[in-house]
Amino acid sequence: MIARRIAIAAALTSAALLVGCSGLKFRNEAVNDDLPNDWTHRTFMLNSADLRFHMKENLGLLVTEGQAPGTYQVFGKPVLPDAFDAREEIIKDGEVYSSKITSQASIKGGYLTFAASLSASQAVDYRILDVGRVDVSWTQLPDAKIRAAASVANPKNVKRLWIQSLILSKVVSQTYSELSCDATGSGPAFKTDGKCFNSTTADKHDYAVAAVLVDIDKYIQDNPGPAPAGAAHSTVSMLRSSPEDTSASGPNSGVKPKLQKPAFIYVQQRPMDISGLVRK
Repeated sequence: MIARRIAIAAALTSAALLVGCSGLKFRNEAVNDDLPNDWTHRTFMLNSADLRFHMKENLGLLVTEGQAPGTYQVFGKPVLPDAFDAREEIIKDGEVYSSKITSQASIKGGYLTFAASLSASQAVDYRILDVGRVDVSWTQLPDAKIRAAASVANPKNVKRLWIQSLILSKVVSQTYSELSCDATGSGPAFKTDGKCFNSTTADKHDYAVAAVLVDIDKYIQDNPGPAPAGAAHSTVSMLRSSPEDTSASGPNSGVKPKLQKPAFIYVQQRPMDISGLVRK
């Protein structure tokens, strides 16, 4: 009799656990967070597949803009310092952004316009992770080699860009669908504005490559002649004070001068089209 009661109690406990496991827990979450400036101020090379493999071999390449906006094509071999050993840095804990995205995010424009393709019953868990980086430090800038590259005739005035740095990011997305808040099922779930969502789809992955590009012709214009022997190269002071701030930036003013990138740092901000990541 005792054994039978124990068996019945165990069966009831197991049934209760099964019922508990079948339910979804909907935790309230904020949605549509703004992308950080760290992401929106990068220069993306949209033909990332051409560059993300063996990044250290692509460091220092001379490139020009391709026919499609935001794409680049190689026209010259890598320009690197003598005896330079390019090393790829693996970035750990490189999270740049993580947010649930709904169609309402599209009103923010810019890099979140892809949300316009979402229906009212869809959401996307959108995560960006920096995973790798290579660069030529500014203290090792191969000035003489850049000047030699810039001295080559350029009758068609092609924009000539030198890759000083590359950073590889992984973009991970997972699509959620709206369902009843008393529904049962499995998978990750969340709640926002009284609506409940869950996902049973696998993550989708894409990649992004951003670069620091130096316009070698503007570099020569901004830096006429080599730096004096023993002096810091002028590029080391690449972040210089804006003229309008110099009068208020004395040692006792308490006002920090605004910083700006010099003309030879080429910045081309273009939103990434990730609409292909969304499962319809």
